[in-house]
Amino acid sequence: MKWISSRGQSPHVSFVDALFAGTAPDGGLYVPERIDPLPGEVIESLRTASLVDMATALSGTGPTYVFLLMEALVDAGVHLGFSRRVAEELVLRTVEGSALFARKSGRHLAELRNMVTSPGGTSAAALHELEGGRLRTVLSEAVWAAFRRTVELGDQLEARLEPGDGPARPSS
Repeated sequence: MKWISSRGQSPHVSFVDALFAGTAPDGGLYVPERIDPLPGEVIESLRTASLVDMATALSGTGPTYVFLLMEALVDAGVHLGFSRRVAEELVLRTVEGSALFARKSGRHLAELRNMVTSPGGTSAAALHELEGGRLRTVLSEAVWAAFRRTVELGDQLEARLEPGDGPARPSS
């Protein structure tokens, strides 16, 4: 990862870089040195501030959601009796393989989920618990909370910046 200084001493950080950045201890950004380019239609769709804010809430904050889910699965594996190391490796391989399969298959995620859910099987039992626990609703509410906070932080930053002090947010 390359370091992007919070002091403005580093090269310009594009909004696409910022979507994939992590916060550094002093408030700067850690940005991956290489990010696979997003398809042109995705880049074009992120040309307004509100869409950038939405992408930040969904994708920029997305690793947080994924890591929490992974952490919960590891904890469940430990509860079942696996060592933490084995549970973590199983979860990492499951998430990595699932994401790779989803990317390469080109199929709708619901279709993929249905492909691995046998009627009356283990996945069906697990899905029943997840849906009963409102997992979809909680995730949706989390993304909305991240969106609202993104807008708040953007507004605070704009209020602090004087004209010409830094890159402006894309126009709405």
